[in-house]
Amino acid sequence: MAQRTTLTWINENPEILIQDKNPTHLSDLNYRPRKPHTKSRNACKNCKQRRIKCDEERPHCGQCLHRRVPCDIPTLEPTNFKSPPSRVPAPINDNESELLDHFTGASIEWIGSPECQRLMQKHARQLVLNAAYIRHAILSFSASHLASLHASQKKYAVAATFHYQRSLSLYSSYLRTSFNVADVNEIIGCSHLLMMLAFGTLCLGDSSDGFTWLRAMRGVPALWSTENLRAHMRNSIWHTVCNEAHGDAHEVFCSHTESNGEGSQISKSCAALKNLCNAQGGLATGAYQGPLQSLCQLMNLDNGRNKIGRYIFFIGSLPQSFLQLLERNDSKAVLIICYWCALFSQIDQWWITRSALVECQRLCTYLDTTFDPQIHDLLQFPASKCGYVTRNDTNIVRPMQDPASGLVSGGAEALAIEGDLVRAADFEARETERSRGTRACSNLI
Repeated sequence: MAQRTTLTWINENPEILIQDKNPTHLSDLNYRPRKPHTKSRNACKNCKQRRIKCDEERPHCGQCLHRRVPCDIPTLEPTNFKSPPSRVPAPINDNESELLDHFTGASIEWIGSPECQRLMQKHARQLVLNAAYIRHAILSFSASHLASLHASQKKYAVAATFHYQRSLSLYSSYLRTSFNVADVNEIIGCSHLLMMLAFGTLCLGDSSDGFTWLRAMRGVPALWSTENLRAHMRNSIWHTVCNEAHGDAHEVFCSHTESNGEGSQISKSCAALKNLCNAQGGLATGAYQGPLQSLCQLMNLDNGRNKIGRYIFFIGSLPQSFLQLLERNDSKAVLIICYWCALFSQIDQWWITRSALVECQRLCTYLDTTFDPQIHDLLQFPASKCGYVTRNDTNIVRPMQDPASGLVSGGAEALAIEGDLVRAADFEARETERSRGTRACSNLI
């Protein structure tokens, strides 16, 4: 009869313990797992030489403090962290695909200067994958344009408002918590789109907000001048747009003097503006000088779409002293901005023309209530551009002045001038939400 034998199993993976009801044989393995530990990557030299754990505290580690010896722990370089939520794109649905196709495929000039539009359409599909905040900005801009073309289709207005608010929320959160200069393409691109959207809502929003639009438009030039971003702009896709906005360094300096040759009317207006701003002297004169110089240069340029960046840069270069004058509704400062709006309104683009006319009308109405004859004379130029009729014509029914703000709520009246009252009912449903978005954009910048 065969003798019964006992089989012994050999564990080829000793790190995997065998579960057994009678684990007495496991004691023979003499297995003891190693205690987990973290390695000191940035320890000081003293701790490394003594082979002891360094707590890596700065400027002196705990071990060196306890032993009362000098600590030579290295200094860590600052690290910029990216925002994980903005880097995880959600799949594009059918409605968003329609908006993205329109953004990249529309051949008319509608996204700023020709160079800006070329870059936007070329890189849009990559940008929407890089960051969620610029993705929603692109979709909102596209939906807003379609809403202006097809006012009867409410879906575009709804989509524009939704994506606009989402972009503002994500962009604001990113700038506060995860700002990274390496994302210069997404940062500048999103700010540019939000700026155009903020100005484009002037003809739809509440004009009692005063110069909220101006603060929103200052965001893009402010980013261009940021020291950290400026070093990365050279390798950015937007460097040509930035150079375009700063203009030609060899442009003729405006001396504000009159001439009898070609363009004498513009020269006379520039000279009259200078005389007005220097009439009383004092500290305020210096606040007018820079904006007046830039305005006269704009007046001597052609109003082509390739100059859009110059107009944006004008707003961004306004000094703080001039902005304080605007907040006090200083008539001379308001007149300079009124001239800017009159010039800007001559550029034919969907987000510019109507809004610039609305604002020019509002400012003309306010300035027409002043008692300064010089301002009344200078008001003829912007009034002729926006279709405003001065108070000398007694047959015109004028908008009411808001006593709280000092400026005029003239948005609806300017729409009447353009013959758009038939579409005013379509705008009312969007007016409240879009005006909120404009205020949120100004707070962001």
